[in-house]
Amino acid sequence: MEHKKRYKKVLIEWIDSRGVTDRWELLKDLETSRPVKCLSIGFLLEDNADYAEIVQTIGDESSEDAQVIGRITIPKCSILKVREGEKPASRFNSGRI
Repeated sequence: MEHKKRYKKVLIEWIDSRGVTDRWELLKDLETSRPVKCLSIGFLLEDNADYAEIVQTIGDESSEDAQVIGRITIPKCSILKVREGEKPASRFNSGRI
């Protein structure tokens, strides 16, 4: 991957599936399980027609040995909104570092 590149900071709102059950359940006892609305923030590595890929941290960004951690690939069909250079929603942001 190209080094010495500045990556956009983005906040992605997206829909994900809710967890997998770990036991048998009776159909008559099932409660509604809705998908989960997620917020992910990071540096945008890839944005194409199929997916967006972000990372939480980039180390040694300006060297040929740049590395990343906290990478997630989100299918475009799950993305509700992408905002550039934004902070997380105010209820998640205390203003402190």
